[in-house]
Amino acid sequence: MTDKKIFLNKKILDTLPDFFGTRNFSSYMGEREAYRHLKKWLDFGWILRAKKNFYIKKGADEFYIAQSIYNGYIGFSSALYLHGLKTEIEKKIFVCISSSKKVFNYGQILMVPVNMTGFSFGGYSLVHENHFLHVSTYPKIIFDMFHKPKYADYYSLYRALNWRKPADEEWKTVLKLCRMAPLSTLRRVGFGLEGKAPKWFTKKLENLNSDKGVSFFVPGKRGEYSGKWRVYEPNGIRRWIDEV
Repeated sequence: MTDKKIFLNKKILDTLPDFFGTRNFSSYMGEREAYRHLKKWLDFGWILRAKKNFYIKKGADEFYIAQSIYNGYIGFSSALYLHGLKTEIEKKIFVCISSSKKVFNYGQILMVPVNMTGFSFGGYSLVHENHFLHVSTYPKIIFDMFHKPKYADYYSLYRALNWRKPADEEWKTVLKLCRMAPLSTLRRVGFGLEGKAPKWFTKKLENLNSDKGVSFFVPGKRGEYSGKWRVYEPNGIRRWIDEV
């Protein structure tokens, strides 16, 4: 391909958004011509294939790409980073969605979709790198980490609960979510937040708890048992939250 044709190819690509589908430009140049351009862009390394009929420009913002691929909201430690509650560069970007999907590898970063099983809500819009992102609210970050502890490292829990003090209205939001959640989630929240949350919040959770059955902080793994919350905690989460 001549330098002029390469330039024209790049000029067309520059008019497209960082995350785009074939429909973005095939409508005005024809399907065959569109796929010819896509092949060249892929060969030159200017774009990556994200999913069927969708592509990513090389160098695009990782958070925007993760959100676009899964059509969810940024959550867990990734949301903490965008809230300014975590400063380390993310190696994984968590996107909360309503179904199960595969992890996407974007260079050195893993984009991890999390099936929230009925709790795939709680985001708000903010601007990051000139893109609008749908990011978990602060109280939803706290709830999500206890609802899906598999995706919540203890250091992030420490940051979430110690770098910012929730307002009363935010505690009320967490409580509202706990009323809707499975008993196992409620017990994890109560156990993890005791001593951090206001006494009225802890008391409400105690009243909502049941004296039947037991739960696990990490599903299926036994460890230290809390009779008060009827939950097994195998890895010293309270020490992380309180002492790190």
